[in-house]
Amino acid sequence: MANVNTTSPPPITFSNSRNGFLTIGEEDDKKVLRKSEIQMSSGSASELRLFKDGGWELKSSDNDKGSYIIQKGNGALNILSEGDINIECKGTFGVKANDIILETTNCDDGDIVCNAKHNFKVNALNYAIISSTDVTIDAKNKLISFSENMNYIIGRFINFHESMSQIIPPTHARNVKKLTDTLDTNNSYRQFDLKDQNLKKEFEEERKRKNQEAIESIGPTFG
Repeated sequence: MANVNTTSPPPITFSNSRNGFLTIGEEDDKKVLRKSEIQMSSGSASELRLFKDGGWELKSSDNDKGSYIIQKGNGALNILSEGDINIECKGTFGVKANDIILETTNCDDGDIVCNAKHNFKVNALNYAIISSTDVTIDAKNKLISFSENMNYIIGRFINFHESMSQIIPPTHARNVKKLTDTLDTNNSYRQFDLKDQNLKKEFEEERKRKNQEAIESIGPTFG
């Protein structure tokens, strides 16, 4: 049973030596940084704590069968937070639903970022559509466009650029530099973990070096 502050009302405890206890009383253990006012624990050591500061903690003990939150009927299961929601797991994070919708609410910097340490794959049995004002596909090495049937490239103006050519118009070269420079300042590498910031810095420095080499390799141009 938790220690309680002697200046507070005496704790109320319901206990069973085999199946757990329920204690109502403020903790007075100096080693505990976040004091609870209500504790409920089972014989297996899974517990619920209601903190004095208004928060709460629901924790299971080690088990192989897992834990569940079940909502039956047509009503929604809602999780609302005025701050952040952080989910972390050591195994696989799976989501299955009739429809999945991700929407940001900040019109200035409301981004959706996916950072994959290995591969990123999307399978669509019907259409795959990316719609935006501007779209950039950035490959560090090879970029392959493949279709088993027709392959269309459609645009009001279509420009092809390769950095080894000696006949690149200067206006076109400046446009290419302007477009590729924005790749260094996008949000594609926003990380949750501070240790990944070093990877971001190394990647940006390498990208700037390659962009500069590409511009220098253009050589003499004509107007």
